[in-house]
Amino acid sequence: MEPFITEDKIKEEIKKDYEYRQQKSVDEFKFMTFVNKLTIHKFLVVRLFGNILKSIIITIFFIVSLIAYLIALIAA
Repeated sequence: MEPFITEDKIKEEIKKDYEYRQQKSVDEFKFMTFVNKLTIHKFLVVRLFGNILKSIIITIFFIVSLIAYLIALIAA
């Protein structure tokens, strides 16, 4: 065992971490999976509803992000 951190050790750690992440399954939120299924539905009305729902979610996310940014700006 080497007492120093070498480039080979770092590359080996990165490779192990990458392999671990590749083995882990990615679980998407069930709600977003549902919305994505709506946006590719064969009926136009359902697709429109899915796209509107996705737009509302993105707008809410941006508003919340803006509020958090403003709070951090005021606090600093």
